[in-house]
Amino acid sequence: MREEVIHKVRELLLPLLEERGLKLVDIEFSTGGKPVLRIYVYNPEGTSIEDCEWVSRRIGTLLDVEDLIPFSYILEVSSQDWKGD
Repeated sequence: MREEVIHKVRELLLPLLEERGLKLVDIEFSTGGKPVLRIYVYNPEGTSIEDCEWVSRRIGTLLDVEDLIPFSYILEVSSQDWKGD
């Protein structure tokens, strides 16, 4: 289930990030204890708290509509240095 959730979150997230000029660094989904979905993003112009809040609101709404994770979980969005090309 973990890999399936990560894959589907990535599919939902990539168009949102592109809209705002952000890049996806990583997605983690831990189910030990209280489940946590962590999304790490990067803005080439400098990632701001507003970027993280924007992503959190947008993906949170989509996840609620899609009912992708059928149980209570914590959503965390934070910035991280870009590791890509």
